[in-house]
Amino acid sequence: MKKFLFLALFLPFATMAQDAARGVGKAAVLTNPSKQLKYTLPSAVGSIFSPVRMNKATLNAVYTETAFTTTYDVQCQASMSRRLVLHKNGTVGTTAMFSKGINSFNDRGSVYNYYDGTSFTGGSHVNKRIETYRTGYPAICSIMDGGKEKDLIVSHFASASSTDSAGGIFVLINDSAGSSNFSETHISFPYGPLWPKVAASGDYVHIIGNYFNFNNLTKDTVFKNGVRQPLVYYRYRISTKTFDVNGVALPGYDNTRYAQGSNDAYAIDAQDSHVVIVAGGTNNDVAFWKSADNGNNWAKTIVDTFPYAPYDLVKDVDTFSAWTRGNDGSVTCILDKNNNVHVAYGLMYTRNPIAGDTNYYLILQSDRIVYYDEINAQKIYVASTPGDTSIHLFNGDYNSTPGNPYTTAAGAARYGNSGTSTWPSFSIDDSGYIYMIYSAPYRSADIYTKDQNYRHIFYRFTKDGKNWSNQIGDLSLNALGNSDNNPMEDVFGSIARKADGNVYITWQRDPEPGTYLDNKDPDGPNEIDFAVIPVDEMKAFDFHTGISPQVAANFKLGAGYPNPTRSSMNVPITLIKGDRVSLKVTDMLGRAIYSNNFGMLPAGNSTLSFDVSAFGKGVYFYTITVGENSLTQKAIVE
Repeated sequence: MKKFLFLALFLPFATMAQDAARGVGKAAVLTNPSKQLKYTLPSAVGSIFSPVRMNKATLNAVYTETAFTTTYDVQCQASMSRRLVLHKNGTVGTTAMFSKGINSFNDRGSVYNYYDGTSFTGGSHVNKRIETYRTGYPAICSIMDGGKEKDLIVSHFASASSTDSAGGIFVLINDSAGSSNFSETHISFPYGPLWPKVAASGDYVHIIGNYFNFNNLTKDTVFKNGVRQPLVYYRYRISTKTFDVNGVALPGYDNTRYAQGSNDAYAIDAQDSHVVIVAGGTNNDVAFWKSADNGNNWAKTIVDTFPYAPYDLVKDVDTFSAWTRGNDGSVTCILDKNNNVHVAYGLMYTRNPIAGDTNYYLILQSDRIVYYDEINAQKIYVASTPGDTSIHLFNGDYNSTPGNPYTTAAGAARYGNSGTSTWPSFSIDDSGYIYMIYSAPYRSADIYTKDQNYRHIFYRFTKDGKNWSNQIGDLSLNALGNSDNNPMEDVFGSIARKADGNVYITWQRDPEPGTYLDNKDPDGPNEIDFAVIPVDEMKAFDFHTGISPQVAANFKLGAGYPNPTRSSMNVPITLIKGDRVSLKVTDMLGRAIYSNNFGMLPAGNSTLSFDVSAFGKGVYFYTITVGENSLTQKAIVE
């Protein structure tokens, strides 16, 4: 029988603190939701290509031993933090949220590991937290201090007691990249922000978080600019080792557009003197703030407007009975080499048909990742759940018990308020390619015994923001112990901001879909795995590298890579049937400078390679002929 990915309609809101933030208050379930969803979603600029499934032999990724093992299995509330950083010498610093315990997770905190290019050397800090107190939700960046590159990790204080406080940011800096000796500084401790994110550039470290101020775990009372539970910004100066900005609200982050902040629904990036912060949330706009002077002055841009903002869930006076397009809070951002902003976020539809009950509905089947960049200033859909390229929702029937909708609902396991395709994360290389990973289930494959679809890690990439590679999946399939015959749940993916000849990725892997906290699945060890993936191989596998594939009557060409290049060019080619293949290269004046006869090639996929090291810098054109048909592409030699 064919299995379908399906998710419940749910009322998620509850007054909450820390781990309770993922809990559920009242729940109202709609049966036969396929009959409720009679509306048309807006069209998008661009297209979603048919997804491609990799097999174990497809990608020659370097999978190391597991970086961490943890029983605590919720790595984010909405947006994934940076959990790894690429150092200048090619090594990698990694962190994760950790606990060896169960239930209260009293030992919870941040762990640290160091990849030296061959293996992990983290020592004792792989198995215990680096903070003095119980903390959670770390993020990592690197800084230059006294001529040394160091790793800086931020996390938040989180008491395990139901009568104690929660909130406040921990800043931990090691002696040098790879060192397990960390210093510890506290901000607004013990009543301060939660879920911090961090980015650093030059002499400044930029930190953001949600200001709850839980004192004895009572309801938060912090307001800034009229906004409850606001997003706040801190700035640390490395040279003076002081904070010169402390918990301020950004301009335009006020009660004209916001009633309250959204848990962990934000991201940050920094480069040169530029900083960008993006914020979302299920009933908030998606907007970003950009600074060109290290956070002294900010300009705000609204990317996606929530029609009913400022929506106040506590007062709950605004009603909207129609399903309304918003976001699931999984947002990410990055600055390119020209300091232009790129943003991505997960789609989410909500409605609030009843005033005063402090509840609202989510369509957890909401599916698409939306992309926006400053250059093109348009939103396009760039990712969806593989197996579905035409619809945004998965229709079907289910029966469920209010307050426990997972007992009989088949489909993807719940992860907070995340949509179906979610947790986008960006990386960029020196040539300007932006790589995006995200998590999604296969719609009709990899079914767990409880009829839950396994999630996996997928990727796409672009150079101009308009043309995107195919959806490729999945990066986690080659990992140890993971295969088509032995699938694993791959979630909470994070990618290093910087890519060199490789992209660097971590994610959480579990034999069973879902989490102990959200789904009441059995607690047990979860692996935080690590992969080093050559970008050339990622591009080689794809036939949409920067441009759509060129197609002749009897063959198809993918884009040559790397491009620009200094040594060799590789060109993916697909032959409809076996035929003779030849190549000719000309310069800008049309003069032939190189040719090669590859002879008879079989039907299917092949890669043609030719040496360009003797060509000299410039632009060239290579023409590939198969039988009587030819196609030409451009090559740039650096």
